[in-house]
Amino acid sequence: MAFYLDGATAENKAPALIFVPGGPGDQAD
Repeated sequence: MAFYLDGATAENKAPALIFVPGGPGDQAD
């Protein structure tokens, strides 16, 4: 349950399908 709108959180660095710049995990690293 760590898949936010940007789709690139620290726990789930999957390719952002619906990438939202500045989202919670935009640049998790």
